[in-house]
Amino acid sequence: MLPAIRKKLEKFNGLTQQLKVEVARINSRITEFLNYSRPAKLNPQPVDLSAVASDAMRLFEAQATESNVDARIEMHGHVPPVVADANRCGLR
Repeated sequence: MLPAIRKKLEKFNGLTQQLKVEVARINSRITEFLNYSRPAKLNPQPVDLSAVASDAMRLFEAQATESNVDARIEMHGHVPPVVADANRCGLR
């Protein structure tokens, strides 16, 4: 397989995976909406904000590259995990 085609295929596969994650997130929001009147059952756990930022960057990365925009994540020091319900906060 040609390197250019392989690179496009890898990017396509990465975007496809991210799309699946986003569809799952949308399904979660729909479920939350349907369960709105029920009491919330939270599941607080440590959430890695670095991983959340990386996931968000994957969504934006292709468009940024096509637009010649330099997009990157900069962290200054250790980013500690936060305790949250990742599903309820839209982080998973």
